[in-house]
Amino acid sequence: MKSIKIGKNSIGDDFPCFTIAEAGANHDGDRNKAIKLIDAAINGKADSINFQSYTASKLTTKTAPKYWKDDYPNETQYDVFKKLDTLNNDDWKYIFEYANKKEIPCFSTPFDEESVEFLYSINVPAFKVASADITHLPLIKKISSKKLPIFISTGMASNQEIDEAVSAIRDTGNENIILMHCMTSYPTKPVDANLQMIKTLKEQYPDCIIGYSDHTLGIEAAILAIALGAKIIEKHFVMDRNDKTEDSFFSATPEEFKLLVK
Repeated sequence: MKSIKIGKNSIGDDFPCFTIAEAGANHDGDRNKAIKLIDAAINGKADSINFQSYTASKLTTKTAPKYWKDDYPNETQYDVFKKLDTLNNDDWKYIFEYANKKEIPCFSTPFDEESVEFLYSINVPAFKVASADITHLPLIKKISSKKLPIFISTGMASNQEIDEAVSAIRDTGNENIILMHCMTSYPTKPVDANLQMIKTLKEQYPDCIIGYSDHTLGIEAAILAIALGAKIIEKHFVMDRNDKTEDSFFSATPEEFKLLVK
């Protein structure tokens, strides 16, 4: 059976489920907080930790309205993302080197080609493609050309869009593909989790490894996903849910993550 290696961990049907603590931008642009998130992921027994790499000006226009509801209706997307992209390359290099010293695989979700090049230069073990970029084929091809494992979320994607993304990766000669079933609602109601899609993806893409990026509250959906064949579980991750980050209201705490791993 196919397997993929991330750090010291092998992922596939013959190996234990691989877990990802999705720290995303829960560092709030603070390097020390990113370091604490790494320590928290280790305490939560996560197999890996994932951040996000973007520049606000490359991600959205300055006047784009937010597509989500929160307590700050007058902010634009740019206002939000700008507050979270304050870490420079030296900061990120320090963060990834710290994770390496702590022996936890640390990778990131790049949102532009410059971020891909930087992450590759600091020897990330894998890349992730966000659901919103599953149709961004130039970015996918850029990532795939590095020949590293690719986690690609399928939220909102049609069958054709998933096919096109997988084909774009394979066209570069990269077969290290991990499809992550995902619902892009935050939090996802359990009734909407559509976990049967895991079985569908396994049938449609037998040469890919299938995982689940879980946005539900609690750990029940993730455990059921494993029973249905998911070999990777990713959950958004925060040190303390009272710490009001962009994702904290639906993120798992270290204690919850530890229970999931158990």
